[in-house]
Amino acid sequence: MTNDQIRERISKILTEDFKVPAERIHDEAEFRGTFGLDSLDIVDFILLLQKDFGFKAQTSDYQEIRNVGMLVAFVEAKLDGV
Repeated sequence: MTNDQIRERISKILTEDFKVPAERIHDEAEFRGTFGLDSLDIVDFILLLQKDFGFKAQTSDYQEIRNVGMLVAFVEAKLDGV
């Protein structure tokens, strides 16, 4: 799966489940700051992400991920088995 495909699927989750306007989604956009997601939203987002992409990860694995670009790289690594 390419970075663009991963980014598109992440964007779909954000727009459909969290009502984030598509034009606000870009690599530097931060989940808390730009999108206004709180800690419960983040947990829900992680669960949806894992279900959509079909992998499991510890919640602590996501602690350093601040923006969409970092998440795309993280998902790509998970899908590649890194």
